[in-house]
Amino acid sequence: MVIGGQKTGTKWLYHNLSHHPDIYVADGGGCYEVHYLNSLHYGDVHWWGTHYVAAKKGETIFGDITPDYAVVDSRRVAHAHRLCPEAKIIYTLRNPKQRAVSHLRMIHSKTLKDYAGEPRGPMLKMDSDLGRLVDFFEHGPGRDHGDYLTNIERWLEFYPRDQVLVLSYDLLRRNPERYLQRILEFLGARPIPMEGFPIRQRFHKSEPHAVPQDLLPHLDRIFDPTIRDLSEWVDFDISGWLQAVDA
Repeated sequence: MVIGGQKTGTKWLYHNLSHHPDIYVADGGGCYEVHYLNSLHYGDVHWWGTHYVAAKKGETIFGDITPDYAVVDSRRVAHAHRLCPEAKIIYTLRNPKQRAVSHLRMIHSKTLKDYAGEPRGPMLKMDSDLGRLVDFFEHGPGRDHGDYLTNIERWLEFYPRDQVLVLSYDLLRRNPERYLQRILEFLGARPIPMEGFPIRQRFHKSEPHAVPQDLLPHLDRIFDPTIRDLSEWVDFDISGWLQAVDA
């Protein structure tokens, strides 16, 4: 299960893992995300299983890539563990301030709906009141998706550390071949040549809408303490994330 993070290249990972002959990644139908653990289908194991009926002979590794799984509560993580105790969990981390900017750009032009297609309320726009924008990232979903340490510790309550791979989005940007290789090794997939893999392709790139400049200092204030705490936990350098966010 790839649990996120949101806006860290998970769609890229879906397309590249799907290219491997050992791996079948579920398709949510019109969207690569399945949303079993965080939708109205939660608890309907048969519904989740229907996403794998198209798997071909020889595909022995089965994946679900849904970034919202990073922020589900402990009860739902426990449910995932009861169903799939041997699952490998993958979590990619991106500078949470850059992730926040990308998140805001993503939702700027969308109509927010729940997974039954019902409206969930007004969408954030770049020209939204500053207080509303700050609240979204300080107390709302924008904060939850960037609170990496809390999220990963929730999953580690149920899954042993050797079944959890935490990677940096910086590695994906710098060396996508090595990034994918790390994941394939972790999953136990056969090493194969990567010719034909869409490694250099960009997927789901956010439109470069201008982000309000008066929001940026708030992102530094909100996320810098999280970065400092996280730096003592991860085994890769994230000191550069403490620089003032630029957008």
